[in-house]
Amino acid sequence: MTHETRPPGSRAGPTPPMKSHAESRSDPLVATPLRLTSRTAISDLSEATWERSCFYASPIGEPESEQRKHSDLLLESLIEPAVKALDPKMGVTRSDQLSSSPITARVIEHVFRSGLMIADLSFHNPSVLYEVGLRHTAGGPCVLISRTADQIPSNLRDVRLVKVDTAELWAFWSNLESCRAEIVNHARWALSSEGRDSSPVQQLFPGYHKYIR
Repeated sequence: MTHETRPPGSRAGPTPPMKSHAESRSDPLVATPLRLTSRTAISDLSEATWERSCFYASPIGEPESEQRKHSDLLLESLIEPAVKALDPKMGVTRSDQLSSSPITARVIEHVFRSGLMIADLSFHNPSVLYEVGLRHTAGGPCVLISRTADQIPSNLRDVRLVKVDTAELWAFWSNLESCRAEIVNHARWALSSEGRDSSPVQQLFPGYHKYIR
């Protein structure tokens, strides 16, 4: 911990006045309102709230990479339509759409504060797995999805998950509506009182939040 050092005999200066709500909005770490992009389902950004925001944790990769094409395909054809069906006023944000820095702080903020998180475990991306661990610790509603080609990490095999077949495009498109419906159903359950208490951390340590400082 860093302590402020003052010359001997000096006194601490007056306590700075608290920022007004309008001034606080210029702080990059204050999330009122969310900085959502034009791809979101929210028509009036001034009404955006954390509860009506969905954070899409996904392997992004470099432009034109397999991971980026996969993430873009699922975001546009699966995730955004499913979230819109769940709540037309809920917006979807992916980490590369966050304009503020430091990006790590913004991602963690979305992981902890978004009303819903959808996490794609495809490619066993370590950043996504880290974000899922944070979300389970926070106890927020979370929907997991993954390619059928990928094995599920052993610690997450008992958690509800939507499998998406992306091996062949014809199979993906033919199953698109059923996958959307499954994501919506999982999200509704995750947002229910039963689902909110279903993370592995909460199951093992009920009421653990009171021990977190």
